[in-house]
Amino acid sequence: MDHFVGSGGGSIQYLVPKNIYESYGFFLNYWNSGSIDRTEVSSNFDLVETGDSFGAQNVIGGISYARFISPAVDIGGTVKFIWDKIDDSSASAVLLDLGLMHHTVNERIKVGLSGRNLGAQLSYYSDVDYKEKVPTVFQAGLGVDLLESTLVNIDLVKASGEDFVAKLGMEHRIHPALVLRGGFRSHAADYYSGGSLAFTSGLSFGLGWDWKNWAVDYSVSSYGDLGLANQLGIRYNFDN
Repeated sequence: MDHFVGSGGGSIQYLVPKNIYESYGFFLNYWNSGSIDRTEVSSNFDLVETGDSFGAQNVIGGISYARFISPAVDIGGTVKFIWDKIDDSSASAVLLDLGLMHHTVNERIKVGLSGRNLGAQLSYYSDVDYKEKVPTVFQAGLGVDLLESTLVNIDLVKASGEDFVAKLGMEHRIHPALVLRGGFRSHAADYYSGGSLAFTSGLSFGLGWDWKNWAVDYSVSSYGDLGLANQLGIRYNFDN
């Protein structure tokens, strides 16, 4: 993923179906903020350039497991280790994500619930007297197959210390090998800066291409005048 202001990262994931009832997976995520200008605060509370810079990195690795419980319910969970560094300070944590998928009586509608970042920190950026808190995230989602080739998803997300965020996504298959996607995030106003591209904040567009066991997905998301985030994903299915 190529984010704005020089930041970016990537993810490697390997998913394995154990049988028709169970699946597990492994993943490793990496993020780098790029170079950030270091500043100091003057006696007049003005920011002063130092001519120096620093960076921030984040690495997350984990194991996931999902299981069929009944025709109406699937459950899953992830145990993950997080290491995060800002300048010369770092922190780490072991966390748990839990999720549930409900298949409703209407086979076109699915409902999902999840809780993420449940756990504890192992180390802190600063002294123990100034413990930081890992944000707990709760999410509810609704997926609807409007047509045989059209899917709509609606998510409601609440992270500790932040407002509710709603996300809307739509996917339409225009060809057996080609999918078009679009989306919107309700916290788009966070990226308004009064510039000419502010009205695009929160919008995203993408497409997916399938060929035999391969799939390529591309998306571009707008953060208004901050810039565009481009993401490219490549998948391979080992099952014929």
